[in-house]
Amino acid sequence: MTRGDSYLGNQLEFKLFHTLDSDIIVNQFAEVDFSDEEQLVNVIDKKYEIVMDPGIDTRKKGCHQKGVKEYKREPQNIPTSPFTLVIIYSNKGINNLNYTQDYCVSMVIEHIEGIKLYNKIRNTIQSRVRIR
Repeated sequence: MTRGDSYLGNQLEFKLFHTLDSDIIVNQFAEVDFSDEEQLVNVIDKKYEIVMDPGIDTRKKGCHQKGVKEYKREPQNIPTSPFTLVIIYSNKGINNLNYTQDYCVSMVIEHIEGIKLYNKIRNTIQSRVRIR
């Protein structure tokens, strides 16, 4: 289960942000020293991060990572688009600068009746055509 970081010598982790333009997030992460764990924690204000279960420290220990966010009631700080998924790759011992590692990202957004989050996301992504 933990061979990804010990066998391959690298480590992936991810964070999901909402509301901020992706260019802002890219610029903020461009200034970070990724070897400093404390800098990674405070790159973007926490109110824009969608914190998932299990936490990032638990997720990044395994080869297969999954994060889930479940809202049991309408959140006070409602996430709005755009959503930006940040993937952080940490090289833990591979000295070959040309080394690449394949990975796959899948994202699913579901909702239960009565939660308006799905419709808000859908409306911002799909342009509506009105016939008069």
